[in-house]
Amino acid sequence: MAFDDKKFFMPPAVFAPGYFWFLNDKLDDDKLVAQLEDMAKSGARSVCPHPIPKEFRASFYSTMEPAYLSKAFFRKMRLIHDTCERLKMNCYLYDEGGWPSGGACGQVYAANPEKFARRYLVPDGQGRYKILVDAPDPAMSAPYPNLLTPGVTEKFLALTHQQYFKYSPKHFGKTLCFTFTDEPAGPQHRIDKLPWTEDFFTEFKKRKNYDVEPFIPEMLRFSCAPQIIAALTDYSDVVSQLFVERFLAPLKKWCNAHQMLSGGHFNGEDEPQNMLFHLHGNHLLRVLRQLDMPGVDVIWRQIYPGIRLHSFPKYASSAANQTGNRHVLGEVFGVYGSGITPAEMKFLVDYLALCGVNTFVFATYPFSTCGDKIQGERPLFGKCNLLWRRLKGFHDYTARISYLAAAGNPAVDTALFFDEATLSEIGVVPRYDEMENIAARLLQRQCDFDYIDEDQLLAAKVSRGAIKIGKAVYCRIVMPTAAKLTAKGRAALEKLQKKGAPVFSSDQINEIPPTLLMAQTDDRLRVRKRKLAGGDVLYMVMNISSATLRVRFTASEKAPVAWCDAETGKRCLAGKAGVWQWRFAPYENAVFLVGEAAKNAAKLPHRPGATLRALAGKWQLKALRQTSVGKDDYENKKSNGSITTVSLGDWRNSLGNDFSGEAQYVKTFDGKDLANAKFLDLGRVCYAAQVTLNGVDLGTRLSPPYVFPLGNALKATQNKLEITVVNTPANAIAATGVLEKWQQRPFENPYEMRERYFERESLESGLFGPVVFKKSIRS
Repeated sequence: MAFDDKKFFMPPAVFAPGYFWFLNDKLDDDKLVAQLEDMAKSGARSVCPHPIPKEFRASFYSTMEPAYLSKAFFRKMRLIHDTCERLKMNCYLYDEGGWPSGGACGQVYAANPEKFARRYLVPDGQGRYKILVDAPDPAMSAPYPNLLTPGVTEKFLALTHQQYFKYSPKHFGKTLCFTFTDEPAGPQHRIDKLPWTEDFFTEFKKRKNYDVEPFIPEMLRFSCAPQIIAALTDYSDVVSQLFVERFLAPLKKWCNAHQMLSGGHFNGEDEPQNMLFHLHGNHLLRVLRQLDMPGVDVIWRQIYPGIRLHSFPKYASSAANQTGNRHVLGEVFGVYGSGITPAEMKFLVDYLALCGVNTFVFATYPFSTCGDKIQGERPLFGKCNLLWRRLKGFHDYTARISYLAAAGNPAVDTALFFDEATLSEIGVVPRYDEMENIAARLLQRQCDFDYIDEDQLLAAKVSRGAIKIGKAVYCRIVMPTAAKLTAKGRAALEKLQKKGAPVFSSDQINEIPPTLLMAQTDDRLRVRKRKLAGGDVLYMVMNISSATLRVRFTASEKAPVAWCDAETGKRCLAGKAGVWQWRFAPYENAVFLVGEAAKNAAKLPHRPGATLRALAGKWQLKALRQTSVGKDDYENKKSNGSITTVSLGDWRNSLGNDFSGEAQYVKTFDGKDLANAKFLDLGRVCYAAQVTLNGVDLGTRLSPPYVFPLGNALKATQNKLEITVVNTPANAIAATGVLEKWQQRPFENPYEMRERYFERESLESGLFGPVVFKKSIRS
């Protein structure tokens, strides 16, 4: 794939971000169409309709009509698909009512409760075990089936996928490109509960050549005896195999037969130490390889700048690289709270793209926030959030960075062994620190890598020192010193080594060459590389710190270098002969094209230089629109407040603690000494800013640096500067009495207190400055 300027400027809709569209009320045709048009207008050219049936969960209040999976429901879905086709939007087929996927919101279980119920092996209190049949409470949540039981997946497909195809066949493979399977779950392993199905012991003996039943009582006591740990590891392995064969493989086969890609993610991918307690066991990479679009979700700050930067999204991108699949899914923002800022949103997109994610579904755009649905799973986007009107630039940026992250083919030459067996060995306190440490050290040295597991060691081949694993080719394998392999795994590794495969220990990481050479190594930078047609390459380089960094790079490709500006969709010449320098703003992600395709790039734009003058003194401040939490819904109203004179700083001192919305700062000034001014720098802003100078719109910035080129707008005489700032809905939600009113409702958001904890960090609002005019200098 060669670099395509037109597709970079306007990527196909599959790379545009979409939102979980929570369908939680009566599905009025006009409202469905209007909301889709609103998303498309805002640059969210994908959408993931997410049914929330009444019977989903007691804690998720919904008044959705028509009934889930009824004929009338599928007619509504067809209207959505037809509208997406007209708007040239990409639409996901979310395969469940609520989540986890696989149960059709209770209807699979209801088809045969006796056969499809989840079953577990549990202690019987007398030193042996008994079979526990799950007895769900429909009043709390929709009953969920046993995904290990034959017939369950076939019933699920018949109720969901096949019906979608019946009503919208022309859209499959066109408007409908991806399915979204969300956290298929049961039965799940617990310390005193083993997942089970009627033929499990037969399947186990067929696959492992011994009878596991005598070991069950000790396994349920979580004995650390070596033979019990070995049996538990085998048990988890067979559970994972059955999950693949009986659920994931049939889903993928159906999707591919209907010109769709199977996509989704699994639960618990951010916590390697707890993977044993999910249906995939410690075999996350195995199940991810069963998806055409493997993914992860990033919720409740599992990744957050300055707090936690984990490499778990690379599990999904590693699986895609090894199976030759292009798309890697990221479900993002859920339970980050309505105080999430555009800068934080951009950071998450950039970091995930750096990890290989290139197809985004954001949370959430609710169909309704009225009545008991007002709390929602936050953040909420759409008319209830005044930032929504400003997010088109962010959506366009996300589409472009996604397109770049998917361009060409991966150029990852290091494979890190994912030590799944060790995770089982010591149960709930697994020894995975070494693997985590190796991953961090590789990334700090700008050595990109993929994860591999024992399945892939067994299938790996070596040719001329190169290690071929599926569609991926690696130069080396890094093995944690404490890694535990089966006898077959050890034999496979030794065979690879005898054939010339380089195998590195954790002590040899410093011998691994970086993906991109820097004049001076800086552990605050991360690098990812993609190969394009004709020998061209893309380097994605991200500053994960709050510091400004100045770096000189030398690529192995001795060719022109162009910066791919994902904000504008333009390319600018940055260097030659594979050498360039770059000044990274805090948390900046920059993508560089190295190769012949970089030749025709434009010159780099000038950047801000020395300060000429700060706009000191007082400003006029006026509230324009305010979001408040009404009795039954969010209310956005024009403000009739008076103009006040303020100093720059937190506007809560003037507009009140609970003001969420838009307010405008106005200042007039003389421009006689600003003839050389080329940029306006607003300094610190909380959180979005749109600038008008003398009636000329200078643009909108959603994240730092809040710098605006002046063009010809500045006058030598009197000037009028208007800066409209938008904060988040967090202040309105934190207003006195709101939580107390919500707690009186019969349906409370189960994530409420966690979201409020996050939201209180975004209450500062307004223009803080300093606002200064600057000269320009060459980049």
